[in-house]
Amino acid sequence: MTAPYVLRHFLDVLLRAFLVATISVLLSLSQALGHKLIDAEHAGIYLKRIREQNAAISQGNSPEQRAEAFFALGETVADIVESLNRDLVSHHGELGLASTVILHELKAQGIELTLWQEAMRYKSYVKPFEQYVALLPEGPRRAEALFFILQGRFYDSFINNPLQQVEIDWLGLVAQIEEEEDFLARYPDFKHREEAQFILAVDYVRAARQTLDANLREFYVTRARVLLQEFFITYPDSLRATAAQMLLESLPSVK
Repeated sequence: MTAPYVLRHFLDVLLRAFLVATISVLLSLSQALGHKLIDAEHAGIYLKRIREQNAAISQGNSPEQRAEAFFALGETVADIVESLNRDLVSHHGELGLASTVILHELKAQGIELTLWQEAMRYKSYVKPFEQYVALLPEGPRRAEALFFILQGRFYDSFINNPLQQVEIDWLGLVAQIEEEEDFLARYPDFKHREEAQFILAVDYVRAARQTLDANLREFYVTRARVLLQEFFITYPDSLRATAAQMLLESLPSVK
């Protein structure tokens, strides 16, 4: 699965908030990493794939077969969501004809995507990955499925600025941190560990800035600082390293 469009947008916005001069670099990267918008040919390919994957789910003779079909469906829908979001940006909040056709067909197939008007993007669709985990709690792609669930939940928790979260309350944030910590501990060699660690660090910064309890604040600040400093050491050439430095500077002071 390609890096989600919202990640690149998130990095653009985060850096804009702290250092306007770096925006052009990230925008250039976004352009370089971008894909073509949905046209009739791509729409046909996507819809054929969706029908085949839904058929595989219905006809699967074992939990393993159905789980694999659910995972494949999740990947396809994630690609579609990325393309739809690029289409929205390209057409200033409107969808092209091919994208509109895809949305109608997805709904007919029981897949209804949610447009987040304020954020000008569609929300992540993680139900197929949840189905995979439910069918195969210890399946070979469990780590990937859990990551896509954590990733989708994180990017759906803010509009532009990740430090101004919506759609998640304090208890939800704490639970999210616990799940992310557990994920990183259980899968130390996961291929998307860089992004998973970055997401966890952002959530600790969020918690540090929100809590009114001095002891809790010190705990969250300390943990966030450790994660961010580890990030610099482990991924010194990552684009996220610049954002991590700015996040470090945004931490509240503690005695």
